[in-house]
Amino acid sequence: MASALGIVAATVFVPTPAVSAALACEAGRVVTEVPWAQRMLAPERVWTHATGRGVTVAVIDSAVDGNHRQLRGRVEKLMDYLPPASPASCVAHGTEVSSIIAAQRVSGVGFRGLAPDAKILPVRVSDRIEGNGATVDPPTFARAIREAAARPGVRVMNISLVLSTDDPLVRAAIADVVAADIVVVAAVGNNHANDDTPFTDPPSFPAAYPGVLGVGAIAETGELLPQSQVGSYVDVVAPGADILVATPIEGHTVESGTSFAAPFVAATAALIREERPTATASQVVSRIIATANPSRGGPGYGTGIVDPYRAVTEVLAGEDPEALPEAPAPVVDPAAERREARWRELGGISLALFGIGIGLVIAIVVGTSVYRRGTSRGWRATRAPRTP
Repeated sequence: MASALGIVAATVFVPTPAVSAALACEAGRVVTEVPWAQRMLAPERVWTHATGRGVTVAVIDSAVDGNHRQLRGRVEKLMDYLPPASPASCVAHGTEVSSIIAAQRVSGVGFRGLAPDAKILPVRVSDRIEGNGATVDPPTFARAIREAAARPGVRVMNISLVLSTDDPLVRAAIADVVAADIVVVAAVGNNHANDDTPFTDPPSFPAAYPGVLGVGAIAETGELLPQSQVGSYVDVVAPGADILVATPIEGHTVESGTSFAAPFVAATAALIREERPTATASQVVSRIIATANPSRGGPGYGTGIVDPYRAVTEVLAGEDPEALPEAPAPVVDPAAERREARWRELGGISLALFGIGIGLVIAIVVGTSVYRRGTSRGWRATRAPRTP
């Protein structure tokens, strides 16, 4: 468990045969199947509206491998806050989190990021996994948060790290970032031991700070991940069990934890910020919460399961309806207009001929009737008898 001065990844690792979950110096195997989280969220529905273009997501985490073919061109220069003596690490956490947000389409691979056109600003503050590795102290953590938020284009911040106790410097940094109109998304942590404990957990930070979207994790069945913390600081949940992610160098692996639920929500915020550029950070947070899909309920689920499509497209109560786009000006086709005029002319002629034909038929019928009656009476005039 994190101490007051410790920063740890909100992660439960699930090893695969191809790569160590904690360290991923070796490339993972390439997975071709579409992962379950992607099938559940169906991001192709929302990509016709937004893909995250023009939005930078600051990922406060470990380093990110921008050379992975699914992240190439999406990752900005690293902001590194670990001590200079700390060597470049193979810790995969930052790469995995970032891939959920911005992984690109690659032929033969089903996995894609939820906001594939978003940019990633990697901010290295921790290589600590399950108690091992370097990490920064809270003052440096707070400075990293502030300086990342000051970078041009940053409109969303993902923090898949937790502090077990409130730190005033971190709290102040988060408050300033929220006030600067940046959406802050944070994992709630994985310290819910079992269902025998009271149905609430001590808060984790920064998820429990005001204005921050705290994200819990669910499995494919919709059940809460057993370790996902429970409490009022959980605002929404997202897929977080057996999540397919990109590993450094190449390939993929599977991980579990609230670390991997948070970037689904951060990516959703990036989609909203592209589609609704005038929406404030507070409005983006409210929109994500209001459009969450129903879950099994309880303090561990927040308001429900994040739904990127609804979050981007729905008009909420109290909002002004969106104006419909102007109809495009009709394209004039002279040849088509001539054909239409000719058809109208032929139609008028046909109608006139039809009227003449009907008149002739009526005249023939009436004339025949008169002729027969006149012939039968020898064409003599007749007078009806007078009434007595």
